[in-house]
Amino acid sequence: MALLNRIRERSGLAVGIIAFGLILFLLGAEFLNPASSFFNSNDVGEIDGVAISPQRYQSEIDNQNRLFALRTGRNPSSEQETSQIRNQAWLQLITDVAFGAQYDALGVVVTEDEVYDMVQGNNIDPTVQSYFRNPQTGQFDPNFVQQYFQGWDNLPADERARWQVIENTIVDGRHRLKYEGLVINSTYVTSAEAKRDYEQKNAVAEARYMYVPYYSIPDSAISISDNDLRSYYNEHKEEYKVENETRSISYVRFPLVASVEDSAQVREEMTNLANDFRTAENDSTFARRNSSSRIGFYERYTRANMPAVFDDQGDYMQIGDVVGPVLEGSNYVVYKVSDIYEDTTAVARASHILIRNESGDDAGKDAAREQAQDLINQIRGGADFADLAAEFGTDGTAQRGGDLGWFDESTMVAEFSEAVFGSSRTGLVNTPVETQFGFHVIDITEAPQYTAYKLAKVDLEITASTATEDEAYRSADGLRANAGGNLSGFENAAVAAGVQILAADNIDANAYSVSGMNNARQMVRWLFNDASVGDVADQIFEAGDAYVVLAMSSIQEEGYLSFEAVRTQVEAAVRKDKKAEAIIAKLGDVQNSTIDDLAASYGTDATVNSSTNLRLNSNSMVGIGFAPIALGTTFGLEEGEISAPIQETNGVVVVQLEAKVAATEQGAYDSNRTALMNQQRSANTGAIAQSIEEQAKIKDQRYVIE
Repeated sequence: MALLNRIRERSGLAVGIIAFGLILFLLGAEFLNPASSFFNSNDVGEIDGVAISPQRYQSEIDNQNRLFALRTGRNPSSEQETSQIRNQAWLQLITDVAFGAQYDALGVVVTEDEVYDMVQGNNIDPTVQSYFRNPQTGQFDPNFVQQYFQGWDNLPADERARWQVIENTIVDGRHRLKYEGLVINSTYVTSAEAKRDYEQKNAVAEARYMYVPYYSIPDSAISISDNDLRSYYNEHKEEYKVENETRSISYVRFPLVASVEDSAQVREEMTNLANDFRTAENDSTFARRNSSSRIGFYERYTRANMPAVFDDQGDYMQIGDVVGPVLEGSNYVVYKVSDIYEDTTAVARASHILIRNESGDDAGKDAAREQAQDLINQIRGGADFADLAAEFGTDGTAQRGGDLGWFDESTMVAEFSEAVFGSSRTGLVNTPVETQFGFHVIDITEAPQYTAYKLAKVDLEITASTATEDEAYRSADGLRANAGGNLSGFENAAVAAGVQILAADNIDANAYSVSGMNNARQMVRWLFNDASVGDVADQIFEAGDAYVVLAMSSIQEEGYLSFEAVRTQVEAAVRKDKKAEAIIAKLGDVQNSTIDDLAASYGTDATVNSSTNLRLNSNSMVGIGFAPIALGTTFGLEEGEISAPIQETNGVVVVQLEAKVAATEQGAYDSNRTALMNQQRSANTGAIAQSIEEQAKIKDQRYVIE
C-alpha cells in the first residue's frame, strides 16, 4: 500500500496501537467472507458492457456492510437497511465501471500525494475525520492516524480490509469531485443570456383572457373511435417507453388485524399490570420491562404537556396514583405518578383576544389599542370573554373562546410571557399587551405554577393474537388451494370467498415493497424467478402486516408499453384533444371579436379573468393554473391583439394583450449571470450522472440472486 509506506516515511511516532480500538472497533469477520449463499453462474447485471458477476456484487455488498458498521457501530438489522446497502453496492459498481471509463478517457487521476493530504495532510477528508476521533474530546486527532498506520502490521486482517474500504471511498469521492468540476466549470453564461433572464423576470404584461375548461363538456358528448386511439398511440409512442421489464399481479390481502377479543385480552393484561404497577418499588424499571415501547416510559411532565387522561386530575394527583388502562392509538397505556416536585420552569394557562393592526401604520396601531382596551372594559362590565373572543379574535384561538391551553415561559413571545408569568394570580390583565402580532387582551385562567411530575408509563400494543393470525392464514390458504394454480381459478375462488382482488402493476425486479406493502421481496422474487403469466403462487406470503395470495397477471417487456396496457391513458388524452377541438369550433372566428363578446357568445362555461402582472418566468395564470403556452403567447402579442385559441393542460384559452411594459435597460447583468451560472451548474451535477448511466445501458438483474 503506497499510502501506508508514505505515512510511515513521514511519521516519527513509535510503533503501536493505542486507543484506536475505541474508534474502529472490531465487529467480527462475518463481512470478510467472500462466500455467498446465493452465488451461482448467473450474472446480476451489465454496466457499460461489463458483466457483473454475483461474486463481484457480493464483494461490494461486503464493502458497504463494513462502511455501515463503521458509521453506526453495528451490523444492519432490518430489511430496509439491507435493501439500502444492496442499492448502495450497485450504485458503487456503476461508479466503478461507468464513471471509471470516463475518468480514464479524460485522464482524471488521484495521486498518492492527494491521498496522503486527505488522510494526514492539510485537507483531511471528512470521512477520515469521523473515524479517527478522540473518544475523550470527540474531535479528530491526527495522532490516532499516525498510531494506526505505525501499527499496521499488527492489525487483524478484517481491520485492514475496513481501512481499504475507507481509502477507496475517499479516492472515489475525489475522482468524482474532479470529474464533475471539469464539466461544471465548463458552464458559461453569455451576456445575451443574462440579459434575457433579466428581461423575462422583469418584463410585465397586462391582459384579459377567456378560459373554457375541458370538464365543461360531458364525456358522453365526445365520440372516440378505436382508430383515433391507435393513431394517437402511434404518434406518441415514445411517451410509453419503459427501460426495464416489469410484471403485474392480482392479489388478495388477509390483514393481520387484532380482533375485538384480542383487544379485550390486551386490556385485561394491562389491568393486571396496573395492579402490579401500584406496588412496584422501582417504577422506571417496571415500565421498561413491561412496555412494548422502549422510549418514553419514564418522563418529566408539567401541566403544559400532561397526557390527556390527566386533564381532569388537576392538582389532585398524588405520588403513587395509577391511571388506566386507557386507549392511545393502537396501544393500551397505564400511567403511574412516580414523583411530584417543584421545578425551575413555570407553566400557566391563559386565554386571549388578538386585535391586529390592519393598516400597518400608526393610525392602525392606535385603533387596535383602543379596541383592545374597549374589550377589557366590556369584560370588566360583565361581558363574557369567550363570546368576545369568538366575535373579535383574529387568530385560530377565536373558535375556542381564545383559550391557549397550558404553556411554559418559553412558548410565547417575550411581552406576552412577561404579562402572564409576571403575575401571581388569575384574572384579566389590566391593559392591552402589545407584541409583534398586535394587541392582546389576556385572561390568566390558571396562575403560574412550578409543579412538575415524573410519570412512568407502561404500554402494550394491540396486535393480532396467534389465533387471529392462524385464522387469517387458513383463509388465505383456502383461497390458494381453491384457485387451482391459475388466474381464472383464482378469480372464481375470490368471488366465492367474497374477498376483493386487488391489482399492482409495473412491479420492478428490484422492488422491496408492492402497493404500500413492505417486506415484499419474497413476492417479487417469485414473480421474476418462478412465475409465468397466469400462475398462482403455491405459497402464502407475509407482507405489509397481511397474508397475501397472488397471481401473475402480465409481463411488460423492456421497450414500448402495448396499446392495451395504456389504452386508458390514451383515451383520456384523445378525449381532451377532441374537447379542445369542440371548444375551438364553437368559439369560431376570434379575431373579429373581444374577450367579453367571445365569453358571452360561448355561454356560462366561459370565464373571463384579467391580470396586470404576468411575467415570463412564471408558468401559471390566475383562474387557469398551469398555462405556460398561453403565458408565452401573451408576450408575443401586440397591444390590443387577440390570440388564436390556445390548447392548455386543463382547457382552452384566448388572450388579449392590453399593455406590455419592457424591463428597464441595465448597464450590466452580472447578478443575473451569476444566478444563471449557479442554477446551470447545480442542474449539471445531477445531469452528469444521469447522462453517464443512460450511455452505459445498465441492465439490473439482481433479482436472480436476491
